[in-house]
Amino acid sequence: MWRRESFAPKKTLGDTLVVAKCKEIFRDKKEERTVSEENKARARRLVEEAFGQGKLEVVDEVLDPDFVCYDPNSEAGEVRGADSIRQEIEWFRNAIPDLT
Repeated sequence: MWRRESFAPKKTLGDTLVVAKCKEIFRDKKEERTVSEENKARARRLVEEAFGQGKLEVVDEVLDPDFVCYDPNSEAGEVRGADSIRQEIEWFRNAIPDLT
């Protein structure tokens, strides 16, 4: 007589470990997305508040003091530190006063 249960896969310790690892990977991916969303919010805040509204204090809140931006338009090829970004924002806002 044919038994339906005979075709069901047997769970082993290996299967349990694989499922646990998959859950761990998914949790890590979820945390990565959270970090990514946080970084997007910081970048948006830098553009909207610092560049758009001239709130230079946002630079200290959003960027690390040792921040490095590799900018091909820069003479040195890079912009280092929050002070440099503050100067760049001031330069842009002076060059284009109605920048929003």
